[in-house]
Formats: sequence, structure tokens, C-alpha cells
Amino acid sequence: MSFAHLTPEQRAEAQRKSAETRLRNKAARLAAQAAEPVQPTPPVMPLIPMDEPAVSEYEEPVSEHENLLSEHEIPPPPQTPFEIFVSSLDAETRAILNAPGELEAIFAAQEKKAAEAKREKLRRAAVERANHHAQVNAGLLPAEAIEHARLQQWLNEKVTYRVELPEMSDVGLRIDGQIYFHGQSYTVTRAQYLTHRDIIYRNQQTELDFEGRSRSHHLRRRAGALDVSIGGTA
Repeated sequence: MSFAHLTPEQRAEAQRKSAETRLRNKAARLAAQAAEPVQPTPPVMPLIPMDEPAVSEYEEPVSEHENLLSEHEIPPPPQTPFEIFVSSLDAETRAILNAPGELEAIFAAQEKKAAEAKREKLRRAAVERANHHAQVNAGLLPAEAIEHARLQQWLNEKVTYRVELPEMSDVGLRIDGQIYFHGQSYTVTRAQYLTHRDIIYRNQQTELDFEGRSRSHHLRRRAGALDVSIGGTA
């Protein structure tokens, strides 16, 4: 029976149970978060600068009106994880699972399961790191293995960066089936960030080259000018 066909008493009871479910789910999430070890704040990576000449003869001036629009543009409010989950469901699923608190309970249960899996993953990583340090201190590992472990640890560190793509690009970076939307900030491993940075840089260079503002474009123009012979003879 859908919510619309319930009697007032049944609706009140369903709303009361839904509120209790939300409170229990919130308490479970807070307890799971409190049980997790405190992670250091990932460092924020600087934006990738556009590699173009400081003054370009092809650069069009931006009007004061356009500046005002860009300064006062209000970004849309970010969606919560639960809202993103609901929006990913098809209309039939949302219509069938429309009982008060049902989708919230499903999402909260999976959040709790994911938090437990994350805790177990961090515990295994801590055990492996402790084992590595113990072997280093005991002199059981060669210098090459120690250096490789340090590099891997550096690449596995979490960093935060903001996706800034040129105007002619897609809505974001599409990598391994996931979209990293333009203008949004993401926390990834340093190895992932280095890959994303390379893709962003190549997108920037492609647009600058198309507009005739890239460094390679000006170098090609300069090389073409040097090919002209003195006196106009070949």
C-alpha cells in the first residue's frame, strides 16, 4: 500500500517510525565515524596554470559586464551522498520502494557496511606498514626495497585538487567509468592526481593550440619567420 492510501493514523505512525529510523541511522553513522581513526587532512594541490604567453595578440578583451557575471555567479548547492544515491535509481525502483524511511534504511545499512570495510582495509594497511618498519629496523630489507616502499607510500598519499578544464572540454574528466566534474574538488591518491594533472594539462594545450595561443604555436610561427631568406630570394 502506498503512502497516499494510508489513513491519518497510519500516516502518523509511519512518520513516527521513519523519524525513529533516521535517528537510529544517524546515531549509527556518528558511532562509526567516532570509531574510525582520525585521518590527516590531505594537502591541497595548486591549480594547473595555463601555459601561454603573458601577452597574446590573439587574446580578446573581456568586458566589464562579463566580469561582473563571473564574479557573482552562484554555483548550485552540492548534493548529499543520499541524494546522489536516490537520483541514480530508476523511476520504477523509487516508486516501489516509496515507504517512509525505506531508502534511507537501505542507504544507511550500506554506509555502515562500507565504513566497516574501510576500517578493516586501514587495519590491514597499518599491519603491513608496521611489518615493513619492523623489517627495516631489523636490517632485513635491502636499500632498493626501502626506497621503493618510500616512493609507493608517497604515491599512495591522499591529496585534494580541483578540476579546472578549458571551455571546450567535456563536463569533467572521464576516468575508469567515473566523472570528475569541472569545478569540483576531489580527494584522490597522489598517483591518481598526477595522472589527472597530465590529462588536464593536455586538454589545456589542445585548446590553446586551437586558439593559436599555445607556446608551441608561437614557436612554430617564429620558426616559419626564420625560414624567410634575406632579400626575398629562395
